[in-house]
Amino acid sequence: MLYILVFTVAILGLFAVLTLRSNEKKRYSWLQFYAQGKDAGFSFKEIELLRRVAINVELKDPSTLFTSETQLDRCIRAILQKNQITGEDRDKETQDFLARLYEYRKKIEFDNPRQKKGITSTRQIAEDQKIRLLIDGAGVYDSRLLRNSDRFLTVSNPEGPRLPVQFSWKGRRMSVYFWRRNDAGYVFDTYVLDEVRAGGSPLLQLAHSDSL
Repeated sequence: MLYILVFTVAILGLFAVLTLRSNEKKRYSWLQFYAQGKDAGFSFKEIELLRRVAINVELKDPSTLFTSETQLDRCIRAILQKNQITGEDRDKETQDFLARLYEYRKKIEFDNPRQKKGITSTRQIAEDQKIRLLIDGAGVYDSRLLRNSDRFLTVSNPEGPRLPVQFSWKGRRMSVYFWRRNDAGYVFDTYVLDEVRAGGSPLLQLAHSDSL
C-alpha cells in the first residue's frame, strides 16, 4: 500500500512539473511574433532569423524587439557579431537586412521618443567612436569618428560593399548608427559636407545633428 502511495505521489509530481513547463511555453505566442514581424515589413526568412536571435540573447518577451530600441539594439549587436565571425558582414543580402533593421529602429525611436538621453547632439559624441553609415541604395559601412569639431564630424574612410566607379560622397545623405558604451544606441540623419584627404587617406566631413 505504501509503495502504491509513493508511486502515485511521484506521478502526480511529474505531471505537475510537465504542466507547469507546458504553461510557461504557452505564455508566448510565436504566431504573434511572426504576425508582428510581417506587419513591420520583414520577410519570413528575416523573421525566422530574428526569432533565433531573440532566443539566443534571451529576450523574456521576444516581441519587444519590434517595439523597444534597447531590445532591438541587443539583437542588432548579436547579428553583427555573428556576421563578423562567419564573414557574412559584406554579403549584399546581409547588408540589405541590416539596412531594414536600422530603418525600422528609426521608426521605433520616432514612435517612442526617449524621456531621458545620455546625449542629444552629435557634438557630444566622443572621438574614436565606432559608427555605421547606412547609405540608401549602397548598404551599410563601418567607420570611426576621428575628430569632432564645432563645424563638422570628421570620420574615417567608410569600409563596406564596393561602390560604383562614379560614386561621389560629397552631398550624400545617410543615416548614422552607433552604440554608446554604458548608455544606448543612437541613430541620426546627416549628409557629407566634403571628402578630403589627410596623410594620404580619404576622410569624410559630416554635418552635425541636434536630433539624437
